[in-house]
Amino acid sequence: MHELINLVPSDVSSDSMIKVWLLGHPDECEAYQTLQLWFPQSRVNFYCFSNLLTNNIHVLDISLFDYCLSQAFLSLRQYKDIEGVEIYDVFFSVLTNIAANALTGVTITDPDNFTWSITSGQHFHHWLMLRKERWQWLKDNKLQIDYQGGYQSVERIQNIIASRILLPHKPNQTQQFIRTFQ
Repeated sequence: MHELINLVPSDVSSDSMIKVWLLGHPDECEAYQTLQLWFPQSRVNFYCFSNLLTNNIHVLDISLFDYCLSQAFLSLRQYKDIEGVEIYDVFFSVLTNIAANALTGVTITDPDNFTWSITSGQHFHHWLMLRKERWQWLKDNKLQIDYQGGYQSVERIQNIIASRILLPHKPNQTQQFIRTFQ
């Protein structure tokens, strides 16, 4: 999947990304609202995830954020009828696993040789905004994407992503959420 990663300038802000995604996926609005009802911290999780990836990192012609969200909501449908499944955990596990698979070993370098990777400690949005010329470099296709495989596992990268976006939740909320979602 690494060779499919590309950067696309987008004017969609991190705040608006989930709204734009929901407009394109109206069938998921109820599941999204129910997820936020039973797990209010998920609102923060989505915001942090949108800042981490932005709408600029794409896999082929779709933003990685959109792809991860679509697959995570699909996982809700697959697991909703299974007793005892921690829906919140399944949802965010799928979300972070797909992002980790796409970004493990990926490094983005600007013309001044400053780099961003998922392990760099910054959300991609913050890295882009840290230097005002990076946005122009993004538009001019001057940010370079490299792949350096072998030294990080997908599981480790998934844990890094989860630590940047997830807040603790109460496990007993899951059974109530399942009943509501059905």
